[in-house]
Amino acid sequence: MGQLCAGDPCRVLALKSEEYIIASRSYGASSIFVLTKHIWPNTTDLVASIAFGQIANVMLAESTITFLGFGLQPPNVSLGLIITTTKDYLQINAYPVMFAGIVLVIACTSIAMSVISLRRSVK
Repeated sequence: MGQLCAGDPCRVLALKSEEYIIASRSYGASSIFVLTKHIWPNTTDLVASIAFGQIANVMLAESTITFLGFGLQPPNVSLGLIITTTKDYLQINAYPVMFAGIVLVIACTSIAMSVISLRRSVK
C-alpha cells in the first residue's frame, strides 16, 4: 500500500495541471466529473500494476506464516503447508520440499517479471 500512496499523488498532481483538465474546469465541470472522467482513467494503470505486484508479496507472506504454524491448517492446501508437512521427511525424500519451494520461487518471480513488463508497457 505504501507504493500506491507514494506513486499516485505525483501522477494526480501532474494530471491536475494538464490543459484538458484546466479546460474542463473552466467550462464549469465539477470536481467529481473531473475525477471520474479524467483523473481516475489515467491512474488506473498505476493502481493495477501495484495491486498485481502485491500478489507475490501476499504469496510469500502466506507461505511464511503457514510454515511457522500460524496460517492454514491441514485440510487446506498451500505451498507453505506442503513445505511444513514434508519438512519432517527431508532426510528421506527432499523432492516434495524442493518442488514446493521451486514452485513458490517461480510463481513469485514470474509475477514480478510480469509487473515489470506491465509498467514498461504503460509508460
